[in-house]
Amino acid sequence: MAQALIVVLYDPDQLPVLLNAWHDIGVQGITVLHSAGGHSAKTWLDEVGLGALGELFNTEAVRTKTVFSVFDDDALLEQAIAAAEQITGSFRQDNTGLLFTIPVGYVEGLRHSKEDAAAAEPPPPAALDTPELITRQTPIHQLESFMYGKPVLVKPEQELIEVAEALAAEPGATIACVVNEHKRLVGLLPLRQLMDDLFMAVVPEEFLAESIDFDKVMNFAKLTQTRTAGDAMMPPVFVTEDDTVKTAFVRMHENKLSGIPVVNRQQKVVGCISRIELLVLYAKNQKLAKGE
Repeated sequence: MAQALIVVLYDPDQLPVLLNAWHDIGVQGITVLHSAGGHSAKTWLDEVGLGALGELFNTEAVRTKTVFSVFDDDALLEQAIAAAEQITGSFRQDNTGLLFTIPVGYVEGLRHSKEDAAAAEPPPPAALDTPELITRQTPIHQLESFMYGKPVLVKPEQELIEVAEALAAEPGATIACVVNEHKRLVGLLPLRQLMDDLFMAVVPEEFLAESIDFDKVMNFAKLTQTRTAGDAMMPPVFVTEDDTVKTAFVRMHENKLSGIPVVNRQQKVVGCISRIELLVLYAKNQKLAKGE
């Protein structure tokens, strides 16, 4: 049965990002409506009076955007939901928006673009002749199975000590992937950050000694209130199986990560790659180039 996906965005600035993301994965027939939150609208009208009703949808305080489309492809629906969740951070957080689906008993007018499907096919690999270029342009999905580490998955409500135990149970793991109830990635908790959060209670004097400016004082205050994975996690950083080794390294480098999760089109974690695994790949390509 077809499904209608409705997304209400409390932040209108997220609309173009969502539209681009849906276009990129092949969603068609998208409709955008001006809307207003009921509670916010009532509060605003109580303050300014019913005479301003004509200006309701032009008022920043109550303005929202409602976006919807109809899907008869369950996989594409999952991708669209995952894209919306990533853009808003999580619909479970306050003041982000609303997402829901409705079964559609009858529908006409759905379009399926053959051009989009053809464009989604990965291009043939370019001719490569050096270990550096081979390593740089190797797609993630071409990595050998031993290079995929088992991801450590935790929930936002789990205590930090539970996260530490989960990481300890997986040798070599340096990052925990925080997932929601649908198993979609919503954040990361690197081992370095976890150590700071836990050892703040062990050696608080070291953190206090660093608190010489306002930003560091605020960071210390944040650490003292951190109790769960959801409190401590950073925004999600990831690669897909169609990304290259270059992309994986750049994202790890820019975000000071020693590992990065690999997600599928539904934003679900299917593996994890570490810097060590990238080094192993590079060393292997060096040996192949020398005929060893």
